[in-house]
Amino acid sequence: GLVSPAYVVLKAKKGIDPLYASYLFKTARMKYLFWAYSYGLTDDRLRLYPSDITHIPAFVPELSRQRKVAEALSIWDRSIKVINELICATTLQRKALANELLSGTSRLQGFSDTWKRYHIREMGKVVAGGTPDTDIESYWGGTIPWATPTDIAAAKGRYISTTARQITNEGLKASAATKLPAGSLLVCTRATICELAISTTEIATNQGFKSVIAHEGFSTEFLYHLFATHKRQFVRLACGSTFLELSKRDFERMTFAMPTRKEQDAIAICINTFDDQVAIFNSAVSSSKCNK
Repeated sequence: GLVSPAYVVLKAKKGIDPLYASYLFKTARMKYLFWAYSYGLTDDRLRLYPSDITHIPAFVPELSRQRKVAEALSIWDRSIKVINELICATTLQRKALANELLSGTSRLQGFSDTWKRYHIREMGKVVAGGTPDTDIESYWGGTIPWATPTDIAAAKGRYISTTARQITNEGLKASAATKLPAGSLLVCTRATICELAISTTEIATNQGFKSVIAHEGFSTEFLYHLFATHKRQFVRLACGSTFLELSKRDFERMTFAMPTRKEQDAIAICINTFDDQVAIFNSAVSSSKCNK
């Protein structure tokens, strides 16, 4: 093959396994040395010359051990690749299935009732959030989790139970924040529109949310998937010059077609199965990388 002048090509000498060298050069220590031996005024203009790369020190074990290490690492890489392919395939299947089930295009076996259209205000009680005065120390450091959009973005999966900051009962009473019951659907309606999470404990939020406490006959899990699938619809209704925000009035007036509670639960369970499977795959990838 041919390469451009941007490359330095190395041919392994006797006693060096090329595959081992490829893994060695990806380590943090070697990357640092490549950078340290390079020339250039800025990082994007650095260059490592062939005459200089030969002087970079690298300590390697005997050839037999190199090959064992390289083979072990390559096995991990192949495993990670297979898992990533499963994640991709499962994610695509999940997206297609969710779109069909949440729109009523496809129905689960045993369900045929006509879907009805509801406003969000009919689905549950909509609650806005608030922020206690940050200059009053007694309002902060309590036991009530206080969610911000950043907490939602950092949450893994569809549930949230902990937050970066907590407020006190005094702070709760002195602000527009409301203590929401476990099982509430937290919906970001400022900046990061329609980022979602379901609380697993009592929780409060800042003013960047319109949270939904579902009424009887409506599944919070189903609403989570329904809203996530229609994120663009939420974004289109948002307005603002500095950052987008969806008002409580516009949020409550949004309408969606929905099945009976029994079918809602069945659809949510079906979609959750895919999400849980992807979570298991992602955990396996993380574990593989750590072990590697």
